[in-house]
Amino acid sequence: MLISLELENWMSFRDPITFSMVAGKERHHRQRIPKLGSRLRVLPVSAIYGANASGKSNFYEAFRFARNFILEPPRRDDFIPVSPFKLDQKRNAPVSMTFEFMSNGKIYSYSFTATSREVQKEKLTQVYLNGDEKILFDLNRAAKHKNVHFPCAGEDKDKDKVKNLSARLNFVLEGTLANQLFINNAHWQRVELFKDVISWFDSIIIIGPGTEFGYTSSANEVDFSVITDYIRNLDTGIDEFFLAEKKLTADDIQEMAGILKDKNFAKRIDDLEDGVFLNLSYVADLSVVKRSGEVFVLRPQTKRHYNETGGTVSDWDISFESEGTCRALQLLPMVYFRTKKDAVNSVYIVDELERSLHPGMARWIIKSFLECCTEKTRSQLIFTTHNPLLMDQSFLRRDEVWITEREKASNVSRMFSISDFNGVRNDTDLQANYLMGVFGGTPKVSARVSCV
Repeated sequence: MLISLELENWMSFRDPITFSMVAGKERHHRQRIPKLGSRLRVLPVSAIYGANASGKSNFYEAFRFARNFILEPPRRDDFIPVSPFKLDQKRNAPVSMTFEFMSNGKIYSYSFTATSREVQKEKLTQVYLNGDEKILFDLNRAAKHKNVHFPCAGEDKDKDKVKNLSARLNFVLEGTLANQLFINNAHWQRVELFKDVISWFDSIIIIGPGTEFGYTSSANEVDFSVITDYIRNLDTGIDEFFLAEKKLTADDIQEMAGILKDKNFAKRIDDLEDGVFLNLSYVADLSVVKRSGEVFVLRPQTKRHYNETGGTVSDWDISFESEGTCRALQLLPMVYFRTKKDAVNSVYIVDELERSLHPGMARWIIKSFLECCTEKTRSQLIFTTHNPLLMDQSFLRRDEVWITEREKASNVSRMFSISDFNGVRNDTDLQANYLMGVFGGTPKVSARVSCV
């Protein structure tokens, strides 16, 4: 569960900004606001509005970058794919990010500062609900310390264990590449001490405009009959959504190896354990699975019937579906997993949620997500949108609606919540005020057109 994110010098966000999911004092929709401890309440959803080129997608990109940077190991000579603000003389200044979040019942604050060539600073703190903090590590990587004291190593009463853990952490730090986060290297060196942090970033699910379905990689977890009911409710004309599978011969495997340009594909299939999925989503939403020695390729499929006779269109393919239907299928898993009692506590970050969707369909998806939210839930949805119909206080709270705006003179993006405005009451028409430019975040389009 995300509590807050601070950005500085990230893309169009040159100056420090703070995005907070902490609920304000208003009591609107209070029954669905997750509760941490006795006082802290954290919002389950945030909608981010703004004109084109105001910074919405840059905010989305911050999550995508941070997740990949923290979870994936770099190569020694790789540049760190940071995107600092480039429209002033400090365009080579480092990027800073600070995430505050809850993982496994504990609250952490994790921050890093990096340039395209090196990580300069990195800090992890455990935060308590009473306001106390405990630093787990605080690294000034630019100072190139040979030996660092790790407070997180001192929790065990056994002095020898503390000494050994501290020595191991220093060994991991010494072997951490300049372009690599310490916490990333610790994860790959199987240091369990920071697993709460790693598991939280792993729970971030990024959904962009071109994101593939991802159904085959979680085929054992999805009840496709439920997804079928969802897509029928959205009036797409689909009669069934299922996972089609085809048995592969040795010749098929060789042919796929050529298509995928993967000379080791056949060996990867041979090494595959029974029941384990090999995800091929870098090409399409495809997976390969082995059962009792036989190999099958799986892909999502839709089915339609003749209205008059009820006959099945046997050669129907998901590629025939509209972009809106495909977008709905991209988003429905977050609704599906949200309704499961044992659902993973994920943070969904969606850019342009309403892309290719009818406004009513977009509203239904968000409404279905919110209907499962209670004081005890921990999943969240953060999305960018241009859809003003969602800006409705019967649907979203004021502190759940954010605006990005680009300053014309400097091209610097800033970000603020509608709850920051004085005089906005429970009966204020947010949609009308937003479209009139009261809150900002709307394009200042010139009314004059020159005709030739």
